[in-house]
Amino acid sequence: MSSLLRPLGATVFCLASFLGPLSVPAAAQGPIQARFSLLDSHTTNGPANAVAWVGNFDAVNFPKFSPNSQSMEDWLSAVRVGDPVQLSLVAPVERAASVVTLRGFGPFLYGGDADGVFRIYSIDESQGWVRRSSLAYGGGGGFPQGNAINDFDVAGRFACVSVLQTVDVLDVSDPDHLSRKGSILIPVPYGRVTVSGQRAFTYGSLLAANPGYGVVDFQDPVSPKWVGNAGTDLGVFLSLRVSGNLACGVVGSVLKTLDVQDPTHPLVLGTCPSQVVGPEKADLAISGSLAYVGGPGGLEVFDISNPSQPVSLGRFDAVGGVAQVVAAGTTVHLAGDLGLSVVQVRTGLPQELHWNDTHGPVLALNIPYALAASASGGGDVQFRVESGPGSISGNELTVTGLGTVVVVASQAGDAVTLPVEERRAFNVPEVRVRLAGLLDTGGSAGAVTLVHERAYIADGTGGLVIADLSNPDAPVQLGHYSGGGAIFRTMVEGNTAYLMGELGLEVVDVGNAANPVRKGLLRDVPGTLPTALTGQGTRLAIGGYGGLGEAVIVMVDVSKANAPVQLGYDTFWWPKLSALDGTPNFLGWSDVNYRTFRLHDYRTPTQPQLAGNAHLRANATALRLTDQYAYVALGSTGLEVLDLDDFDSIRETATLGGLGETRDVDVAGDLAFLLSDTGIQVVEVGNPRSLRHVGARELPYAVSRVRASNGRLALAAGSRGLQAAEYRVHHPQALNWTLPSVIAFPGNPLLPGVSSSSGLSPVLSVVSGPARIDGDLIALTGVGKVVLRAVQAGNDTFLPVTSDWNLTVLPPALSVRANSGIDLTWASGVPGSKLQSSETLVSGGSWHDVEATVEESEGKSLVHLAASDRDLYFRLSAP
Repeated sequence: MSSLLRPLGATVFCLASFLGPLSVPAAAQGPIQARFSLLDSHTTNGPANAVAWVGNFDAVNFPKFSPNSQSMEDWLSAVRVGDPVQLSLVAPVERAASVVTLRGFGPFLYGGDADGVFRIYSIDESQGWVRRSSLAYGGGGGFPQGNAINDFDVAGRFACVSVLQTVDVLDVSDPDHLSRKGSILIPVPYGRVTVSGQRAFTYGSLLAANPGYGVVDFQDPVSPKWVGNAGTDLGVFLSLRVSGNLACGVVGSVLKTLDVQDPTHPLVLGTCPSQVVGPEKADLAISGSLAYVGGPGGLEVFDISNPSQPVSLGRFDAVGGVAQVVAAGTTVHLAGDLGLSVVQVRTGLPQELHWNDTHGPVLALNIPYALAASASGGGDVQFRVESGPGSISGNELTVTGLGTVVVVASQAGDAVTLPVEERRAFNVPEVRVRLAGLLDTGGSAGAVTLVHERAYIADGTGGLVIADLSNPDAPVQLGHYSGGGAIFRTMVEGNTAYLMGELGLEVVDVGNAANPVRKGLLRDVPGTLPTALTGQGTRLAIGGYGGLGEAVIVMVDVSKANAPVQLGYDTFWWPKLSALDGTPNFLGWSDVNYRTFRLHDYRTPTQPQLAGNAHLRANATALRLTDQYAYVALGSTGLEVLDLDDFDSIRETATLGGLGETRDVDVAGDLAFLLSDTGIQVVEVGNPRSLRHVGARELPYAVSRVRASNGRLALAAGSRGLQAAEYRVHHPQALNWTLPSVIAFPGNPLLPGVSSSSGLSPVLSVVSGPARIDGDLIALTGVGKVVLRAVQAGNDTFLPVTSDWNLTVLPPALSVRANSGIDLTWASGVPGSKLQSSETLVSGGSWHDVEATVEESEGKSLVHLAASDRDLYFRLSAP
C-alpha cells in the first residue's frame, strides 16, 4: 500500500499516543492561546548562539571579541536553572573551540566544534566544567581534507555526527570512554542531523540548498545503512525533529507536520505559517503537544495535538531573535542576542477583565471606596495596590495621600483559562510647564547641567556659562569660563565642573561662580567627537567615536583635580555609541547597530566588566541612568524603562509612545521630561510598570538638551542661549453631588449638596431653570428643569474643576381626604396649573379638567368635591 493510501486513522492513533492532548478540556470553547512569562535571563557577555539543558543546569555558548587576537572566540557558561526565576552562574566561563552544536541528554552535555572535536562534559556544582572524554578525527569516514562537525544529535547510547558528507555513529554509553562505532558516506550532502530511535534523519544545506531529508538506519551501529532521501518536493528544511512516526519541520516560513511511518514516502499532514522564521534561520523543539519555533522574530508556540491542523497559539517577542530553543515541559530555554532566557509558557482560553464600580478616577482622601471587577472566565478577582499612597482592605480602596495610585485587578485562571490582570490609575496629576526667561549666553548652548537652581551651560566656542535660575523669569549670568577651546559637554560635582571639549578634559573649580578657575587638564583623550560625559565621585567616563567607526569609552581618575589620569578605555569595534549615562559604579550606554543597552561595572576602572545588557525596541537617542532604572529615549517609539535590579536579567518594565520624535530625556523625582519635535513631554514614572503622559508644552524653537531639578527646567537652545522654564504638579479634584435628581415643589430650601474631593469649597450657581441661590441655600421658584453648576477654582496644589447637576422640579403633590366628600390641597404658587381627574391610570387614558372652585388660604390651594361612587384619580397638570 502506498503512503498516499495509508489509513489516516491508524497514523493519528500513533501520533496521539506520543503527543498527548493539551490541558484544556474538549468542552472548552474559544481560541486557545499561549501566555509567556520571562522567568529570568542571564547575560553572557555577548549574543548566545547555543544552549543545552542538563538537569539543573544550562550550558550556553557565546562568541566574545578578543582584543588580543582581534577576532571572535567561543566561550561556554554553565548556568544554574534549578530555580528558573533566579538563574546564577555555576563556574567561571570556559574557553572553547569554535562550538557549532550543544546537546543535553540525561546528566551529560555533548558538544561538537568546527575543529572536528566531539566532547562529553558533566557540570558539577563545586567543580564547574568537568571534561569526561573527547574524540578528534580528521573529517570522519576518511575525509582528511575537512574535519568540522556540522551537527549532531544524541539518543540513548548513541550519537550521530554529521561531518562533511558523512554520518558517524558514536557510542556514548560510557561518558568517560567515547568511541566511534561506524561511519557512512551519504549520497546527498545534507549538513544537519536529528535522531529518532535508531534512524538518523539528515537535512539542510551543506554545500548547496538540498531539499527534503535523508535517512540512515544504524540498527547495526558498526555498519549504518543509507535508507534513501525523500520529500525533495517539500523544500529545504531549516530545522527538523522526529519522534516515532511524527516529524515536525520548518520549511521557509512554514511549520509542517509529516507522517514518516514510511520514511522514504513522507505524507504531509498539516501546515501552518510562522511569524518568527528568518529566510535561512530557525530552530525547533517539541514538548508534548506543543512545538516551539525560534528565529529572528522571537519564539512562536504551535499546538500540534491534531497534526493535521497545527495552530499557532502565540508569539513571544524575544527582541534580537532566538538562535536555539530547548523545551523542558512548558519551560523553554532560549539562546539569543539577550544571552540565556528562561520563559514559562501557559496555554488556555484568554479572559477579559472589566471594572464594574461606578466611581470615577478621582477619589477623596481617607474615604473607603468599594472596588468591583469581573473576569469573563469567572472566578474571584483580587485587588492590590501596585504603587502610590493607597491601601486596600477587603475590596475597599482608601487613598491616603496626594499622587497617583495604581491598582491591579487580577484573576489567576485555572486549568481552562489563562490568568488576566488590568491596571487602573486613580488621582493622576497633571504637570504644567511654563516657559520663563531667556538668557543670551553669547555662544551656542549645546548641553546643560542643572544643580538645584544653578545651570552650567556648555556653550561651544563660548566656553562655560554659569547662570542662576532662582527667578526663572529673569535668569542671571553669574560667571564665564573659557580655556581656549570649544566646550561640548559639562558635568558638575560639588564645586567642580568637568568640561569635555577641544582641549580634552578640563577640571574647573566653580566654587566662586563669578571667577571659575581651571585646576587640571587631560589632553589627548582617545576618541574623536565626544558624545557623553558622566560619572560621580572620583571616576569619570567619556564616550565618543574612535577611528574606523568604533565606539570608545574612556575611564578617568579625577581624585587629584590638578592631575586627572586616564585609567584605561574600552574600544568596541561594531557598536555605534548613541547615548551614555552613569552612576558612581556603573555606566550605561546604547549601541545603534544592535539596538542594545549595555551596562558596565567600572568599580575597577582599569578593568570595566560588562554587567548586563538588554535589547531596545528601537535605536536610542538619549539615556538617563539611576541606581534602579534606565530611562531611554527611543525617537519615534517614545520612552522605554529598563529595570536594573538584576544586572543578569535587565528587563523592560514599560514603553510609552505617542510622544513625538524624542531626542533627550531627564528624570527628576517621579517625572521624566523628554524633548521631542512636538516640544516638552512630561511622563510620570513613579510606577515604571505604568507610565503615564501627564503634561506637554510646545516650544517656539529648537532645543537640544533638557535638565530638570526642583521645579526648574534648563533648556539648551543653541544660538538663542539658555531657556529657563518651571514646572508644577497639580493634583486633580472631583466634585461629589448629594442632591436628589427629582424633587416636588416647593419643598424646603436645599443645602448646596456638593463637595470636592480636595476638601476645598466649591461655588454654586444656577445655570437655568426656576431656582435661585439664597445665601448658602437653593430656593426653588417654580416647576421644571433646573441646571446647577459647581465650580472649584483650584490652587497651587489642585486643578480647577467644574460640574453640572440636573434637577427636575415636579408639580406639588396632592393631599386627599375623603369624609362626606373629597378635599384636595396643594401648595400655591404654580400659576396656570390645572386640577384633572381620570377613571383609570391605564396608559393612554383620558384626563379631564375638574370644574371646581379653588380657595386660597395660607399658601395652599383647596378644592371641595362631592363624594363619588366610583374610583377617581387626580393629578395637577403644570403649564
